[in-house]
Amino acid sequence: MAKFLLLKALTYFCHICRVQTNDRKRNVQNNNRRNHRAGFEPSFHLAGLAARGHDGRAPERLAWRPGLAETTIALIRETLPELPILLDIPGRKIRTIQLRVEPSFKTGDCLILTTDLSHDGSQKVPVNYAKFHEKLRAGVRIYADDGTLSFQVAEVEGPDVHVVAETDGTLKSRKGINVPEIALGQELVTPRDRDMIAFARRVGVDFVGISFVESARHVEAIRALIDAPTPQIVAKVENQGGLDHLDEIAGATDTIMIDRGDLSVETSIDHVSIHQKTIIAAAQRYGKPVIVATELLHSMIESPLPTKAEIGDVTNSVIDGASAVMLSGETAVGRFPVEAVARLRSIVTLAEGHRHAVAPPLGGVPTSRLDLRAATQALARSLPITRIVVLSRTGYAARLVSMAQVQQPIFALILLGFVLRQRRLLADAFWLPCETLNYYYMFPALMFSQVARANLTQFPIRPIAIAILGAVGAGALLLYGWRLWSRQPGAVFSSVIQGSLRPNTYVGVAAAAAMYGSAGLTLTSISIAVAIPLLNVASVVILMRYGSGGAPTPGQVLNAVLKNPVIMAVLLGALFNLGGLTLPATLSSLLSILGAASLPLGLLAVGAGLDMQAARAARGPVLQSSFIKLLLVPLLTLWIGVSLGIHGPALTTIVLFNSLPCTPSAYIMAKLLGGDHRLSAGIITVQTALAAITMPLVLLVSHR
Repeated sequence: MAKFLLLKALTYFCHICRVQTNDRKRNVQNNNRRNHRAGFEPSFHLAGLAARGHDGRAPERLAWRPGLAETTIALIRETLPELPILLDIPGRKIRTIQLRVEPSFKTGDCLILTTDLSHDGSQKVPVNYAKFHEKLRAGVRIYADDGTLSFQVAEVEGPDVHVVAETDGTLKSRKGINVPEIALGQELVTPRDRDMIAFARRVGVDFVGISFVESARHVEAIRALIDAPTPQIVAKVENQGGLDHLDEIAGATDTIMIDRGDLSVETSIDHVSIHQKTIIAAAQRYGKPVIVATELLHSMIESPLPTKAEIGDVTNSVIDGASAVMLSGETAVGRFPVEAVARLRSIVTLAEGHRHAVAPPLGGVPTSRLDLRAATQALARSLPITRIVVLSRTGYAARLVSMAQVQQPIFALILLGFVLRQRRLLADAFWLPCETLNYYYMFPALMFSQVARANLTQFPIRPIAIAILGAVGAGALLLYGWRLWSRQPGAVFSSVIQGSLRPNTYVGVAAAAAMYGSAGLTLTSISIAVAIPLLNVASVVILMRYGSGGAPTPGQVLNAVLKNPVIMAVLLGALFNLGGLTLPATLSSLLSILGAASLPLGLLAVGAGLDMQAARAARGPVLQSSFIKLLLVPLLTLWIGVSLGIHGPALTTIVLFNSLPCTPSAYIMAKLLGGDHRLSAGIITVQTALAAITMPLVLLVSHR
């Protein structure tokens, strides 16, 4: 059986529904029961779902035959072109075959399971594993249909397994068979798996799902067959073997799926929620997406509304950190497939919006800090890609570097932006308007509102300016001396010194807000106000002098400063503040909303702009600039600040400010003014990556 998984990306969370395919041949010579609904073609349902929000599924159950599967894939891509497709490979999954007769039974009735595929269900029920009978013995329990049906083996006779029903029910076509008491010893990769992987490569599906993965060796065997970057592998953890080797599986696979149906049967239904949390935690440790599947809205197979327990299940899965949730029977055979998808989306969206409620900020944290955490926590918890390890006796420094219950949101967002750009999960055309919107409107709104409302007199502005500019100036003089000694080309020097002068204010504001909330935002705004205009002027002068080969005019310098929206926002905010003006409530609320959205968007854009190829070139100048910017200048700032009597949050914030990686706009300025823009791209990329390590270290030193 092949199943096609459609993923609908909603910014950073995937809503998933499944298109299951089984035999659709009609036998016009008999009037047997069917286990699927007929009378609707997939195109009808796909079109209807597309009209309701671009979530897709097809209720017809189609046999996995390359020609028919290709037609289905083409239909999906025509109707819902933006959705990736996953081909679910059965692997070692044992199932009943397509049955002409699906036997119903009562408790105590006898049935015969067989490996003889010539039977049709009327007398014996065939299963798809040829060696199914070889290791079974009397007394062994067999489960079917995600554990809803239970049998006990009475006798094994050749290829036939005689069982006694322990429940009432109907054994339907292509239902899973589980024997948790015995390891049946199936081969890792079957011939049919090889055929399906070859098909997946040929038609270009995005993912392949592998059932009953129990080791990294299984994942690597599939990866060797794929022998290409795509399709990526989704490892399904469905039994005790998978749980026992969870870490190695998480390290080897691209994505993990929690198939709760088989997992509950193969282990214990009482433990399935605990197992789910364990698997999600393992996926987070290894930075892998994790999909929660099976019976999310099971009652909607027959009912237009889910139960309250199902709503709670989906909500808790989202809050725990699931990267995706998946429907199965609800969309494969259910009476309300469109309603199920719409309901799932609604529940997930609400859960995402309230994730911060389960990880409240520490007591006394200002609203602006809560805004930042609320905006970043969902991403950091659903896809925690990186962590900071902090050595501390008291734990205070760890609390500053990484906020409680939020695992490194700043660099997780940067890395997520990089992944989104590299994987083309968002079109390239998205990023330029995104950066423009944030740079010219949202981030200036944050800076203006913060400076306009802040109590600027509570901080030592003059010592802050001296410490920041003094340390940066010392670093610039050192680089200039190196240029004179080494005869460094002008274009290279201009890009190196710009990389050592200009900080990434997105990262700085986010980090300061994470540590000190509103006070951190105000301190960063002051740092921007006293430093950025002069640093930008210096960068323009140096680039035009050494990049273009001619000294800039005062008008050119002034024009460059006036065109910087962040500088103007900070200066206007300061004038507004010093003039004793008060922001109207409506305007204040609007600016707060724009500002809260600015930081996550800006950090994503920083990640999207990283250029790994440029980072590999010109290692000497890149490392030179990185050493000055990330280590020497911050330590000089600390020394000057302590000497001037700066302490507490003010000292930490200015050290943080001068330890920030180079701003992405340095690339644009170098390109426009004749610098080495490829070198600037490399400096930005390397510094951003290294800052994940150097910033916590510098902050630790500043607290000693």
